Amino acid sequence: MDRLLDGVKWWSIILLDGYSRTMLAGAIAPTEASWGTLMVLYTACLRYGAPEHLLSDSGGAFTSNAVKAVLKRLQIEPKPLVSPPGERYKNLMETHFNIQ
Repeated sequence: MDRLLDGVKWWSIILLDGYSRTMLAGAIAPTEASWGTLMVLYTACLRYGAPEHLLSDSGGAFTSNAVKAVLKRLQIEPKPLVSPPGERYKNLMETHFNIQ
């Protein structure tokens, strides 16, 4: 999720448990980059173990070669959400958690 704050765009990266909706790890970063995604994933894996699946948007941070390599090595199946053009508002994460 991106937000503009005082003229600077910030990205939030949050890893939620799919069942309880508990926030397992999170971070904000000034850029959409793989390092932020890997930091959040590392923190969640360290505390709770590696997940079986990772549901994410199709942003560059999740589709980078670095993140793909880590997910493959940890045997985590990535499940990117792909919305048809103009229908992003139907995205599961955004509509289920009322994130706009």
